Amino acid sequence: MLFLVNIPYRESKNRNKRYYVEYEIRAESTEEALDAAKKKFNNYEQYNFASWERFMFEEEVEISPLLNGNVFQIEKYQDFIPLYSGFKEEEKLFYLNQLSKLKKEDKCILFYDFLLKDQSPRIKSFIISLVGRNDCHEDHDKLIQFLDDPDARVRANTIEALENFGVKELIPEFISLLADENNRVRANAIKALWKLGEKNLETHIVKMLKSYNSLMKSSALYVLGEIDFPGAVDMIIKFMKDDDELVRFNAGRSLLKIIRFEDLEKIIPYLGDPDDIIKVYVKKCFLKFNGEAVSLLVKSVEEEDGLPWNEINEILREIGEERLKSGDRWGFFKIMLKRAFHYLRR
Repeated sequence: MLFLVNIPYRESKNRNKRYYVEYEIRAESTEEALDAAKKKFNNYEQYNFASWERFMFEEEVEISPLLNGNVFQIEKYQDFIPLYSGFKEEEKLFYLNQLSKLKKEDKCILFYDFLLKDQSPRIKSFIISLVGRNDCHEDHDKLIQFLDDPDARVRANTIEALENFGVKELIPEFISLLADENNRVRANAIKALWKLGEKNLETHIVKMLKSYNSLMKSSALYVLGEIDFPGAVDMIIKFMKDDDELVRFNAGRSLLKIIRFEDLEKIIPYLGDPDDIIKVYVKKCFLKFNGEAVSLLVKSVEEEDGLPWNEINEILREIGEERLKSGDRWGFFKIMLKRAFHYLRR
């Protein structure tokens, strides 16, 4: 993405006169463009043998995106509509994202118009996500054709957008996508159907979990963290020792999202797990319940086959510090007392 950066400055030889220098910078963001322009400006001193210095007015630097060589301003967005087809993909993404700032009735019309004309899967999937996030539900029937798009990203984003609109008439279309070859499409179809009231989905979730494809398993674990599915915690725990890192990551992420206090006892054995992913997420599960988890942890030490004290000492310390941060000094003191008591018993 190109940005035009205008830097005002003065020179030591003439402090009352203001000068300007412009740079065209290719960058991912305005922040990155600003940093690059400042470096260019400051590099001037290394190659300038004049006796004067330049001083930048940093607070007055102006950064403008360039679309097809033209300076873009959201107030003049309509001037760029005829130029849209000539934009590079990165320019289209920027322009479309800027349109999100418009009034709903204006941006939604443009989103659907560009969607029906653009052939790029990347751009189509991005526009569809904007349609969903900006609640452009009035013309949602125009999205239905993209449930059959050849590109999986487009199909998956279409399900997410339509899910946001809660259209129950689309349940048959979503059911047909439960057999899609793409893991994300299947997971999104399950999530959409669940939120539309369809509860008979266990067969499809289990089928994904039993797949030899780690992406399919990962997506099934991901969706279990998004819906209130009965027995989800037990289903997730089975994959915390999976050979694939992404599977373990999604298992930990979803476990943290849906775990209840009464489920904590099931994951105590994983507190000392050698895998960093599991160790971190299990610890976060206990920290999620803060002081409530203390008694459970201490009890596990006292049991004959429970965890050794050193396995839970660190998490108790972190829980205590969280209580202190929240201003609960008495709660912090009780946790420290329990730690000291068990230290003396060793």
